[in-house]
Amino acid sequence: MRPVVPLISLALVASCGPQVHVRLYPDGTPYEQVSREDGHLHGPMVAHYPDGIVRRSGSYLHGLLDGEWTFYWPDGSRRSQQVYQEGVRHGRFTEWFESGNEHFSGEWVDGDRHGIWLHYNPDGSPYAQVEWNRGTRVLLEHL
Repeated sequence: MRPVVPLISLALVASCGPQVHVRLYPDGTPYEQVSREDGHLHGPMVAHYPDGIVRRSGSYLHGLLDGEWTFYWPDGSRRSQQVYQEGVRHGRFTEWFESGNEHFSGEWVDGDRHGIWLHYNPDGSPYAQVEWNRGTRVLLEHL
């Protein structure tokens, strides 16, 4: 079980426009920085591991995930990358093993898996190909 880490939250308030909120680990190192506008998360955000390496980055649009989001392993290598449109997964998705080899990838369309998704073994060799039609699996082929 992971220990609960208390975070300190600061708001850097400007006279108008977005407010930047920074949450800190107890030792004062940055955990997360995100902007708010009109009470909603809005604009770029970045979160860090305690050692300062980026944990995830992306942006919000009026409180919804929007645009490209990237998640990272503790060593700083990419863990996954995906695209959102107003809070809904839509576009290319790729996930990697901690080794850096691709784990699987495919496309989201309006929140549903769609098209061919490729899956790989940890050594990088192909494992399976899955065909999706708007969230319904129509074919699984082991390679």
